[in-house]
Amino acid sequence: MPRRRHTPDQIIRKLAEGNKLLAEAELDQVCQHLEIAESTWHRWVAQHGGMKASDAKRLKEFEIENARLKKLLAEAELDKAMLNELAEGLKGAGRCDRRGPRRETARARDKRRRSGAGSRGTAAPSPDRGGLVGRDRSNAPRTG
Repeated sequence: MPRRRHTPDQIIRKLAEGNKLLAEAELDQVCQHLEIAESTWHRWVAQHGGMKASDAKRLKEFEIENARLKKLLAEAELDKAMLNELAEGLKGAGRCDRRGPRRETARARDKRRRSGAGSRGTAAPSPDRGGLVGRDRSNAPRTG
């Protein structure tokens, strides 16, 4: 038998006609009359059994819409994954921080100005201990 595609309308009509013929004949004879294979008959009954033509059309429209939405979702997930990889790369290079750049608070700025420290890592005398403040504590004289 040559392979043909049937529209949902044609399938519904052939199923209705086949169900009428089944009252008088065997399934193999009905399938021969409808020019379809028995496996096709069983597949159509499973997919379209009890449907009306309008229901079958609507089902087909939903399947097309579902395929379109799945494609859109897959593209969005791919874009999201690419952006995450890009963000991870920038974060590793020290360029990207979720909280944004760290800004000095007014309290920290006033404390730095009072202590006399110019920038990070410079030693400045501590007003209460007479030692050094900052990263250079290893060179500070030890007081007991």
